[in-house]
Amino acid sequence: MKISDYLVLTDMDGTLLKVPYDIPEVNIAKVNEYGRKGGHIACCTGRSVDAVRHFTDVIHFSAPGITCNGAVIYDFNKNEPVFQMTVTENIFPLV
Repeated sequence: MKISDYLVLTDMDGTLLKVPYDIPEVNIAKVNEYGRKGGHIACCTGRSVDAVRHFTDVIHFSAPGITCNGAVIYDFNKNEPVFQMTVTENIFPLV
């Protein structure tokens, strides 16, 4: 298999990031190197799109990220959602 056949998903807090908000230089270098070699990488996090976007100036996610605990799949390269799940009024009585 080629590196381009793989998708790596990474959490943000405590995995890619040092809590609370710092990305170690080694993580930046390795993630971006993986992408340059043709590998696909995306985040999978409870953070919002805006909270992830804060880091996309140094980390290049080549695949859409899973954000908001799975409620939004967002393509940071195209700056648009791929999927969004919103809560509708009919769910309120169940909460």
